[in-house]
Amino acid sequence: MGWSKSDLNLQVADYISWAVYRKWNSGDLRSYRIIEQCIRSEADPLEGHAEEYY
Repeated sequence: MGWSKSDLNLQVADYISWAVYRKWNSGDLRSYRIIEQCIRSEADPLEGHAEEYY
């Protein structure tokens, strides 16, 4: 346990996914602006689906 704290790659992936989530979920761009130059594209995997997921 605790291995994720010492894995820099996992921390980077976690931060990026969190920043993108904050952008789309609450409109908070502060963290996204730090990483946006590294983002090539974003895709919503549920876009175009009529079903609701909970």
